[in-house]
Amino acid sequence: MSNATPTPLSDRVELLESDIRTLTKLIITHRRPLGEGDIRAASNILRRWITDGMIGQLCNEAGVELAFPVLENAQVWAALPNTPEVNYFLSGGVKFKGSPFMGFYNSTMPAAQGPTLPIDQFSESFLPFGKFKREKRIWFEGEAFSREEIILFVANKLGGVHYDGRRDLRQEKLERASRFMTFGGPIDHEPPGQVHLAVEPKATEILSGLHVEIISAAASFINLHIDGAPLVSFTVKRTIFESIARLLKPKPGIKLIDRA
Repeated sequence: MSNATPTPLSDRVELLESDIRTLTKLIITHRRPLGEGDIRAASNILRRWITDGMIGQLCNEAGVELAFPVLENAQVWAALPNTPEVNYFLSGGVKFKGSPFMGFYNSTMPAAQGPTLPIDQFSESFLPFGKFKREKRIWFEGEAFSREEIILFVANKLGGVHYDGRRDLRQEKLERASRFMTFGGPIDHEPPGQVHLAVEPKATEILSGLHVEIISAAASFINLHIDGAPLVSFTVKRTIFESIARLLKPKPGIKLIDRA
């Protein structure tokens, strides 16, 4: 039997506030691409609150309801068993160069008309804590991987908390999935995976699909709702010149680099 004194609720609330501030600094950047090291650091915070369950315990003790804003992707997951030609799907829901990107997939067959998967039917929704951490995020070679699995893998295997080169069979597949499609700046060499998306013109680091999912999870966590209201309020301040420039600026495109 442990004689340890439970951590006071107020101390854990302060830790939550501190971690949200840190997450915000790590994943919300101004005019610079996200760094891979910052994403790994973010996985440490997410592991503590999501996979270790601290946020659920805290809200249960405080007697409040918790909900995470997400992009609902249930229609895609319903369609995947009927589309064997799709061997890779990444939920995403992040911003590159200020524009949202979501619903990345790879098909071994060309689409006849429109997308093979209903990625144009994503909608905003809220999930309670249990469903949020178990939500399926990556599909690869017939298997689905949850948000919880992705956070644990980045934190425990890729250096977020620990670096560990050992892999079981499922972890080996998740690692192959992480390398299948990569994101970053333009490259002048063969892509590290099957497909590379040049989404950040100034980026010098290559990010994997797992990194993208950590960014997405962190964004949902920062914007979590307590009893129906956002825990954190964000105010974006721009000068009139910045606002005009954003309206006149052309939307960024994606350059696709395929190894095939």
